[in-house]
Amino acid sequence: MPSLRCRLFVFALKHRHLLKFQPKSARLVYKESSLHLLRKTVEKGARFFGKLPAGFRLEPVKIGDLQAEWMIPPEST
Repeated sequence: MPSLRCRLFVFALKHRHLLKFQPKSARLVYKESSLHLLRKTVEKGARFFGKLPAGFRLEPVKIGDLQAEWMIPPEST
């Protein structure tokens, strides 16, 4: 079962227009949207939820030319 924090995060993503007092949700991604703008918007919203929970690790990985991170929870196999 998802944690309360997870459920709040999903709710905020779905209803972020309400936080801006807008009646309808504006689309975040268009065909013409840049990946840079999308990442910037998502990172800005993520700051609302604070830091990773205790015990989580971020492990940088490289897949071809792509830089990424694995989010590893505590006690994972």
